[in-house]
Amino acid sequence: GMAVNDAELAVARTFDQPHPVFALVRRDVLPHLAAFLAGGGRKIDFWYATLRRVEVAFDDEVDAFRNINTLDELAANAPRSG
Repeated sequence: GMAVNDAELAVARTFDQPHPVFALVRRDVLPHLAAFLAGGGRKIDFWYATLRRVEVAFDDEVDAFRNINTLDELAANAPRSG
């Protein structure tokens, strides 16, 4: 876990695919994030690279991280009743 590894960040991963939007970040890195943004940083991956992190495997939950961008994709991935 984060405490055991002295991590500042835990990021979700399925197999070899990280999911950087799904993360747990320690509050004490907020000043670091503020400095990153004030310096013009915008890409989350670049900020994450400056932190001590662990990846948390969700290999049995791949569908939970499906990328849905349109209403059609949402409808196609909606749970089926019945």
